[in-house]
Amino acid sequence: MVVSANTNIGTLAPSNGRSLSDSNGVATFVVSAGSIIGAGTLGDTTDRRRHAEPFFEFPDCRWRYQHYPYFVELTLLGPDDQPTTALAKNAKRHITSKITSGGENGTPVANELVSASATVGSLASGQALSNSSGFANFTVVAGTTIAAGSATATIQIGGNTYTDSVNYEVVDNIPYTLELTLLGPNGQPTTTLAKNTQGTVPAKVTSTDGSNTPAVGVVVNTSSTVGILVPNGPALSDSNGVATYTIAAGSTIAAGTLTASVQIGGATFADTLNFEVVNAISYSLELTLLGPDGQPTTTLAKTHKARCKPKSLPMTVAILRLSAHWLTPAPP
Repeated sequence: MVVSANTNIGTLAPSNGRSLSDSNGVATFVVSAGSIIGAGTLGDTTDRRRHAEPFFEFPDCRWRYQHYPYFVELTLLGPDDQPTTALAKNAKRHITSKITSGGENGTPVANELVSASATVGSLASGQALSNSSGFANFTVVAGTTIAAGSATATIQIGGNTYTDSVNYEVVDNIPYTLELTLLGPNGQPTTTLAKNTQGTVPAKVTSTDGSNTPAVGVVVNTSSTVGILVPNGPALSDSNGVATYTIAAGSTIAAGTLTASVQIGGATFADTLNFEVVNAISYSLELTLLGPDGQPTTTLAKTHKARCKPKSLPMTVAILRLSAHWLTPAPP
């Protein structure tokens, strides 16, 4: 028996919409969804008047083509390879375009051609293929024009277009701040070291553009006029933007200065910290007497003992509590 079918979306095979039923009375068609997103209906156009109704059944089949979307995520990276929205003029920076399927954190899509453009500055290349991790990388040259702009990345997959953009600004220099701290042997901030002891000097570099982004992997140069620094000179900042030094106070009792500097995007940022190496760290102990109400006092009422009588008299019980704390940093 020849069965005829049609669809209002996609295409059918056989292309003429006609298929011969097999020994089980089943006629098979293949429907191709195509690129149109929407609901469709399959129906039959067989002349049922020529066949007894019990021998033929082609129920209506309603279906929907499910489109699996792709996502483009565009990111502008600063000199520390962290996301940023500012470029120093004449700087060259990277723009990454991540392509995924099934969601923003979905499966990376490789070997797709990504086209990119920038409204301020210029791109070294306007096209790049996504790698195995789904990233297509571009280089943006900021130029000398100080202005706000945007970069856009676009891909076309299956006749559909996917895009993303990121806004940025070209400025004279990206502002950063460098902060020095001296930590004593107990790990607490201090400005005093006892002779022949060691302290720690963290130098933290962060942006001051409002994002407080740590400057990762930048070279910080630090020196001291008293004691010995290890390392003595440059150190790289870690993932928190911190370059860490150890300072040995030595045996010289004197006042000293720590100085640190870093160059980012052609600009220099610095900080200084004054400290002192002393013969010994002095401590003092303070005792406080607390009364029954928990408040400091210098007077206590004596304790009365009650006797066993039918009627007991009120008695006053004074509780003595002593608290001690260090007025200056506690000894290690």
